[in-house]
Amino acid sequence: MPHRAILRSLLLASNFLRGMVPSSKGNPAKIQNVGKERPAPGGALNHVVFVIGAALTYVIVAADNVTSTFPQIPRKVFLLASACYYVPLCFLRSMDSLRIVSLLSVSCLMLAVTTILSFYVAPSLLDPCGGQGVSDPPASSVFMSSPCKAACLDDPAGTCTSEIVLLGSTAQCFGKLPSFILAYFCVHNTFTILAELEEPTPVRKAKTVGLAMALIFSFYSIVATAGYLTFGSLVSSNVLNSYPADSVAVAAVRVALAVAVLSTVPLQAYPSRLNVVSVIEMCTKRKEERIGPQRSIKMTISSSLSTNLPATLATFSTVISLKEAPETEALGDSLFITSTLDRVAVLAYVSVVVGIALFVSDLGTVVDFLGSTSGDLIFLIVPSVTFILAGEKLRTAIRAPITWAAAALGLLGVAVMAKFLADKFV
Repeated sequence: MPHRAILRSLLLASNFLRGMVPSSKGNPAKIQNVGKERPAPGGALNHVVFVIGAALTYVIVAADNVTSTFPQIPRKVFLLASACYYVPLCFLRSMDSLRIVSLLSVSCLMLAVTTILSFYVAPSLLDPCGGQGVSDPPASSVFMSSPCKAACLDDPAGTCTSEIVLLGSTAQCFGKLPSFILAYFCVHNTFTILAELEEPTPVRKAKTVGLAMALIFSFYSIVATAGYLTFGSLVSSNVLNSYPADSVAVAAVRVALAVAVLSTVPLQAYPSRLNVVSVIEMCTKRKEERIGPQRSIKMTISSSLSTNLPATLATFSTVISLKEAPETEALGDSLFITSTLDRVAVLAYVSVVVGIALFVSDLGTVVDFLGSTSGDLIFLIVPSVTFILAGEKLRTAIRAPITWAAAALGLLGVAVMAKFLADKFV
């Protein structure tokens, strides 16, 4: 069952790679055309809802991991204390300023991946069953024997693991698709990351996106496969909950995972701030008074950004006009944002995230809702529609195989959303 989900995860990655890195020969799905095809305010607000929900998911995951490891820590106390870590980072001016935090997050995830893999390949050392034993599933339904079986033969009546099925039903895999959509929570930051490259050539852009997607795919593949092969169908939706609660290795992974997800909250604050500011500027006279959301990026607009990017940069629905700033409006070397409007947007963002997290703890509900609605729109439906509409000649675009693939992906997104809404409200 994890194999089919992994293939769909790779499909999402390849579709996004195709859309974000246009070839030098000319791709009709240019960034500025993507933004022009959709009403900006509605799309931007949808994006804001999604990134707030993404940050909320991270905060809930961190709270679950820490409070389950250290039950003496009250949940609300941890939520407020952890805000002291990630809230200041939300005020950083550029994505490049978060490179150390991103490195810390990736390092923590590598620790988690290594530990989960070690439980599978070396059960005699780490004992994933915690001495409970393991049931012996029928050979006809087993794809691969669990290593936990060898470590727990003294208690054949236990329930540590169960059968391992190679492929689940189509309905089961389809129902899990929203969870895999959320694997690309931060994919909307690709535009900004590519804009901040020192030499944003097509080759460097392709390498950057390709390596990032390869890293995501590797991490998710290892965790999904190792966790499932260790416990079979009894594996918990939060794989860490399947391992012994008193294991020091598991406790270390829980803390590391909490640090990793909290370090990702500022990455969600960045596009949320840009979208909120853009909507305000579109609806007020302020849009003529400042250079736009890109003013908060720590780089000189008149240098590599203006020479390597088109005149208009669109983040799905957010259109950001790039104008050369006079020398008197130099951005300076400030590490944090200086615009009052940007600061207010960040404060509103973190206030909503922390406020909701204090009263909402059902992670499954949040993930299902985001993946099937906002996430479904942003990562499946909208990219497919805009790819088709951005073609210079629609008739030619319709003939292209990639366009038919985009249409199929969009229809899949519609089906996922329809199924979720039907299950919840019908």
